[in-house]
Amino acid sequence: MAPFAVATRAALLNRLSSYAAVCLLLGNGPRRGYADASGAALAAGAALEPLLRRRVAHQGSNACAGGGVLLVFGGDTAVPGRPDLGMVAQLLRERYGDAGLELLAVQSWEEVDDHVDLVFRHDPDVTYGGVREQRGSPGGPGAHGDEAPAKLVGASAVYLAHDFVMACQGGALHVICVGTGGRVGSAEMRYADTVLRLPVTRVPARDAHGEL
Repeated sequence: MAPFAVATRAALLNRLSSYAAVCLLLGNGPRRGYADASGAALAAGAALEPLLRRRVAHQGSNACAGGGVLLVFGGDTAVPGRPDLGMVAQLLRERYGDAGLELLAVQSWEEVDDHVDLVFRHDPDVTYGGVREQRGSPGGPGAHGDEAPAKLVGASAVYLAHDFVMACQGGALHVICVGTGGRVGSAEMRYADTVLRLPVTRVPARDAHGEL
């Protein structure tokens, strides 16, 4: 079945509160990749499992609750011969889909992998996400009201935005970073940690060059 395209930002934010937990998956893109995507997914899964157990508890305490766990990532394509974060996302979806895990790709391009459940397309003029330093001119407020000395672009401007975080259950967006994350992923992780003060779990994983 083709992924469901969320048409507007308002519709996306409205959907977030229906999930027992929302988790942002950061990590290596195609330049760094992973030496062992299966091992990286296994380690990331260990960090995801407490959220999936929370989903069960959430349903048990509310007979009307239908929310699972939403895993958000930047839409990287899963390529078995050159595995990056997209491959890790696919492996996690395959392993935990029956336990209530859904996958949201935030991207600008048209093509979407079949294992993705939802897709939200951001500004087509910016292909990838990123965190740009703004020297001398602070950015918008962080999730806890702090001034953010950086500008978010592309996918980062969607899933690291104040309104996105606050739309999650209890204003809690959980972050899992698999590997170093490269230039973009590491900057996103620092922003999530130091500006938004979100719970960040770092999962060690060797990249395609054998570096941790």
